[in-house]
Amino acid sequence: MKYRLSNIKELIKLIYETSPGYFIVLLFNTIVGSAGIYINLWVSKIVIDQLVSAHNVSMCFKLIILMVASGAILMLIDNLMKYIVNIKTPLVREKMKKLMAEKIMELPYYKLEDSSFLDLKERAMFAINEQGAIFNIIYNFAEMCKNTAIVISIVGIVLSFSKVFVVFLLIIILCMFGLYFKYINYQKEFYDNLLLLNRRESLYRDISYDKKYGMDFRLYETKKLLSERYGFFLDKCCELMDNFNLNKGNYLAFFNIIDNIIKIGAYGYIGIRRFTNLFGDTISVGSCVMYVNAVSNFSSRISKISENVVQIKQMLKYLEPYIEFMEFNDVKYEGIERLDEPIREIRFEKVYFKYPGAEDYALKDVSFVINQGDRIAIAGPNGSGKTTIIKLICKLYSPTVGEIYVNGKNILCYDTECYLDAISAVFQDFKIFNYSLAKNITFETEFDKKAEEITDKVGLNKLVEKLPNGMDTIIGKEYDKDGIELSGGEYQKIAIARAAYKTASLYIMDEPTSALDPITELEVFEDIKNIIESKTSIFVSHRMSSCRMCDNILVLDRGKIVERGTHDELIQKSGIYCKLYLAQSQMFSSKKA
Repeated sequence: MKYRLSNIKELIKLIYETSPGYFIVLLFNTIVGSAGIYINLWVSKIVIDQLVSAHNVSMCFKLIILMVASGAILMLIDNLMKYIVNIKTPLVREKMKKLMAEKIMELPYYKLEDSSFLDLKERAMFAINEQGAIFNIIYNFAEMCKNTAIVISIVGIVLSFSKVFVVFLLIIILCMFGLYFKYINYQKEFYDNLLLLNRRESLYRDISYDKKYGMDFRLYETKKLLSERYGFFLDKCCELMDNFNLNKGNYLAFFNIIDNIIKIGAYGYIGIRRFTNLFGDTISVGSCVMYVNAVSNFSSRISKISENVVQIKQMLKYLEPYIEFMEFNDVKYEGIERLDEPIREIRFEKVYFKYPGAEDYALKDVSFVINQGDRIAIAGPNGSGKTTIIKLICKLYSPTVGEIYVNGKNILCYDTECYLDAISAVFQDFKIFNYSLAKNITFETEFDKKAEEITDKVGLNKLVEKLPNGMDTIIGKEYDKDGIELSGGEYQKIAIARAAYKTASLYIMDEPTSALDPITELEVFEDIKNIIESKTSIFVSHRMSSCRMCDNILVLDRGKIVERGTHDELIQKSGIYCKLYLAQSQMFSSKKA
């Protein structure tokens, strides 16, 4: 991805929108810094010349007082600016993380299962968290402006002294530029390699921190395996860091050599001009001091400008994944039409689907129609494509081949957010958050009577009565010592209540009762029937008994619809559905015996 000046402009705009005061402080600090250098150069020359000539002692003291006072004021302002910047920086960084988090939540779902895009996300987060790339770009841009302003002020003074000497300095500075760029390219390569190792090392570290693996650590040899792999990648990171620090020391040594060459050349040339007329007229003591300071500041500021430019170039490289991530917008995937009516029909026409990076199709030539009010079950063995159909209906993916129509229009025509407002679902991997029970159901700050009615319908009323704070009880103990831990079935009932609370025209239940025993499952399904009433509903389940409550059943095998019909019709066919049903019936019968 190639970057233009517009990228820097967009970043500056982003920072300004995040914190206008932060950006203004940086620019103000630039002006103050350049003014301070300019005043010190001229005032010091005049003061020294007055002291040497002793023509006007009174004026000399006034100038000294002016120089000290202005220096103190400028130093005070500079420190104040730095203080404000140090306070603002963490806030800006966290706001940038928040923007990225919001972007992640808005991305098309299929990108969250794309390994290459997940790698891009990790590299984008690394630039923000580890490199502070956005802050460094803005800071170095502001410093570059300040240093450039100082150089422009000094150039006139140095040119009046010696044009040849300025050319000599510029040649030396160009050498520094080349060295800086070489060092930064090496540093970028180092961080790219380090990032790959850090990701592996952090994977094992995060697993060891995660509570859900706690029982495995204690029952199996997981701890030994993780410790070995964690230590291996940690050693590799340390080895890489040692090599980097050695090379960094070599580069810094070259920088110091060049800097000393500049100082020796400058001070020697000015000394010759002070005491001889070999290269021109002799100069006064005050001019000598001014030129020494000017040349010193000129070389150091040019050096800093080169460093600023290189840092900006480097940070832009680090921010390449961040900008790519933040600018991602799948216009082909996102429609603009609003779905302001209930879902009356869903129609699959010869749909084929292949997951990103997969070789085989997850769905092959799938066609069916669901009409308003239908109660459909999707059954089949593991990996047959049941959940894939649900993901397509929810517009989390788009078909590889074929079309899906909703109310007669291609599903891709609809605005995703508006379309999903018409759907309520419970997925296999639903999440319960460390909020109160009420917030987990409503996602609102307060719950209403409807939430209480829903908890009764899904069988949570007895649990609520036992809770110390009722519906306001926090779930989980991670952030609240009075929080509660629930059983798998209770968590699943909360997820069902959440789906029931949302007003929708299509309800999807993807393995909604997988954590429940068969008796409780039947009770919950009865509750679900009462909640859904006559609305369109789709059930995905491994348990064939739940399919009996549906009007029609689609049976999948290896991505194809191989059977369809009612429960009784499919039993009579003695096909896959019948085998699955009988196998489960025998399993439960043996358990009862």
